Amino acid sequence: TGGPGGMILSQTLVRRVLEQRTAFLTEDASQDQRLLGGDSIVGSGTRSAMAAPLFDNERVIGILYADTTNPSVHYDRDELKAFVLLANVVAVAITHARIHSLEEERRRLRMELGAARRIMSRLLPRELPEVPGVDLSAYLESCEEVAGDLYDVRELSDGKLLLVVGDVAGKGLAAALIVAGLLPAIRIVTEECRDLDRVVARVNEQLFASTEAVRFATLFIGVLDPADGHFEYVNAGHNPPLLLDVGGKLQTLSSAGPPVGMMPEMEYPVSQVQLDPGSRLIFYSDGLTEAMNVAEEMYGEERLYALLSACPSCDVEALQKTVLDDVSAFTGGAPQSDDLTLVLVQRKM
Repeated sequence: TGGPGGMILSQTLVRRVLEQRTAFLTEDASQDQRLLGGDSIVGSGTRSAMAAPLFDNERVIGILYADTTNPSVHYDRDELKAFVLLANVVAVAITHARIHSLEEERRRLRMELGAARRIMSRLLPRELPEVPGVDLSAYLESCEEVAGDLYDVRELSDGKLLLVVGDVAGKGLAAALIVAGLLPAIRIVTEECRDLDRVVARVNEQLFASTEAVRFATLFIGVLDPADGHFEYVNAGHNPPLLLDVGGKLQTLSSAGPPVGMMPEMEYPVSQVQLDPGSRLIFYSDGLTEAMNVAEEMYGEERLYALLSACPSCDVEALQKTVLDDVSAFTGGAPQSDDLTLVLVQRKM
């Protein structure tokens, strides 16, 4: 096999094996017309050589090659047949090894994503708080292993209710990592400060400083006083939540500030609204209104508004089921393209 300088492969031989996907045999390289004209294998003193493609049924993944400089040895066609069989065995072994390696990598990624999913599930509220005078429901469905949506429902030390809904730009693990930092930051800041404009401004600064410019999040933060129905909020670019009164009338809580994390030193004005007894707040992410059917038509805000207005007496659990069932009926089994979050709050009569 090769001379003192190491193995020298014939370029003619290699091209033929790769391009024609066929075995090659030269019983006497010095007399082989295919290799005359200065081919490197002749100059190396090789007397006989053979090569076979390593073929995985789709492409040639390599070449099995053998040669000899011993003038008394001449490879023949029977040896070539055995060599081709060996090449097939080697190709199968290499392919299986690659598949095994890929499966191991997929298994490792599944384990890591599973761990990430468990961590994310612990970040979100495991149970909704029982707050006198208020009924609550919450739902989040991720379109991938981990979600870029977030929500939080917590009773504060003064008995008021903190409500948070957000949507990080993008999906998957990158968005989930931002959620994993954003939720604890919101909780820490709201414990230190109850002025919502300052809370959102501080969260904006933290997110802007710790992420790339393309990473941002829409965010809605509100505080409800269950005793008198007073609700103050900041909407940082999120889908406008809805206030549904007992008569079926809808009011949107529109956006008044940019998403957090886009630009530093932003101001976020605080708005206020009154929840009468029986009124409901509906928070959702764009995974709901932008859910698509097989015809790639979006569910849309108008359909959601009409559905909610037609359900003036539904409690939060019934209303959640009504909305999710309608979205499911509309999409008709089409793949979910984005995370979907739905949080409902009702002030009791």
